[in-house]
Amino acid sequence: MNTLKVILITTVLIIADAILGHYLSIAALIFTFVIAGIIAYLSAKFNTPVWLCMLLVIAPILVTDITIKLTNNGNDFEAAGLTNLFFIFNVVVSTIIILSVLIKYHKQKTIYIISSSLIMLAIAYAHLSYFDFLGLTENTNASATKAISIKNNIFIGDLIFSDKQIIYKSDTLKIIDGWCEKQVIVDHTHLIKKYNIDSSINYVVHLKSNKKFKDLQIYYKVNDGDINGSNPADSFLTFSDVRSAPQPLITFFKLNHIIKNSTTIKQISIVPPFKNY
Repeated sequence: MNTLKVILITTVLIIADAILGHYLSIAALIFTFVIAGIIAYLSAKFNTPVWLCMLLVIAPILVTDITIKLTNNGNDFEAAGLTNLFFIFNVVVSTIIILSVLIKYHKQKTIYIISSSLIMLAIAYAHLSYFDFLGLTENTNASATKAISIKNNIFIGDLIFSDKQIIYKSDTLKIIDGWCEKQVIVDHTHLIKKYNIDSSINYVVHLKSNKKFKDLQIYYKVNDGDINGSNPADSFLTFSDVRSAPQPLITFFKLNHIIKNSTTIKQISIVPPFKNY
């Protein structure tokens, strides 16, 4: 009966915190500390099973996090990152609170209480792994290998290059291979993630160098011959382009300390296999 009372009180507190999170997200996050303290006190007083106590403490933290991410307008990746930071802080502080109270007042052995707290941490980790960017949509990264692209059924075809070597004095880059694939969008504006195909295409170019890439000072830019805004070359170059765009042209530069004295090494055009797509 006492355990049921603790569950009912916790349920009321969770609902109150969820409503508060819809209007005042910061206040709701702070209120989870209060909830953790109340649950810890009631659990110790009524000798509630420790494992259940851990579940009751983590529940409002999870619900508040979901509520804030789904209901607050203007949510973006920066805001989601801040919310995730608060989530981690909440879990840590709530764990400290619950352990402090239970170890001092609960009848269960200390080692059991501490080990039971792993339930909270495991649930929190699983939650953040899946709901980190809840309420948002994002582009997935290009596949690390062609085999993965084929396995995920997003592979379109191999790229054909006008040249496969970029040489500047003692620096040499060689194009090993390249492919293009469908752009996958992760839609997490609802509780369940959805993976959709976008109208854009990911290009992946695999490079090999005779030196460490960071020592080359070779930069590249796509469809633009201006070195300003170019990116450092690496083992994999990835970029996106819409299907209606012309054939991509990669310009490679040798960057000097004075940008205006930098050298354009080579331009390589790419023929994508869109005729088969």
